[in-house]
Amino acid sequence: MYDLVDPLLPVRAHALIALSQLLERRDPETWRHRRQLLHVFQEKLSDDDSYVYLAAVRGLACLADLCTDQVVAGLCQQYTAAERDPDTRLKLGEAIVLMVRNLGDMAPRYRERLLGTFLAGCRDGDHLLRASSLSSLAEVCRLLRFSLAGAVHEIFSCLSALLDTDPALEVRRAAVLVLAQLLTGLGVDALKVLEELLPALYRRLKALLRREHDPALLHHTQTALDQLELATRQLLFPSRRLEKRITVLGTPQ
Repeated sequence: MYDLVDPLLPVRAHALIALSQLLERRDPETWRHRRQLLHVFQEKLSDDDSYVYLAAVRGLACLADLCTDQVVAGLCQQYTAAERDPDTRLKLGEAIVLMVRNLGDMAPRYRERLLGTFLAGCRDGDHLLRASSLSSLAEVCRLLRFSLAGAVHEIFSCLSALLDTDPALEVRRAAVLVLAQLLTGLGVDALKVLEELLPALYRRLKALLRREHDPALLHHTQTALDQLELATRQLLFPSRRLEKRITVLGTPQ
């Protein structure tokens, strides 16, 4: 806490990092002062130096279970802020995923804001940020246990658009990977929630196999097709449980 007011910037930044590490380890003394630290981290978000700023972001992610509404809104707003440089926003995405992991069962409450934040990042002008947003989107969906409610159509529409139009190979590769992961996570439910989108989705994946040449992209595309086929089989031919009944005859009177 003394180092936070040190005249040297590296010392102040290191103090923020050390406090974040103590919070991550649930140090009892540090945890007792978490409300005070919450204000400290929020004040440092206005710092122009990325070293200090990212240390404050990490600290806020560790305090996700305190003033959760405020922390979630603040980090998501910072992620979509155009004035931040791409490298900083990439690290912000990692901090948000860490925050969602720390939230645990509380995460679904903030589903719309979290998914909306990374879907907005998928439309960013920087191709590396688009790819990173897709990766973060996949991780958030997994942490939400693929309980995507009304956002599932918007997610698949975004993925389809990126697969069709994005010029960057990294983005197309990330999009088809997310698609394969979502189909795996949804399982047979994918056929129910994506009923009207399935024909176009199947044609798009088949077209990717013919059009693309990148080995990783083709592998993820085939994985997505395999998941669609598996879900279809499970729906049409559900597994039957074999049960053996044992009847105990009563003693005749």
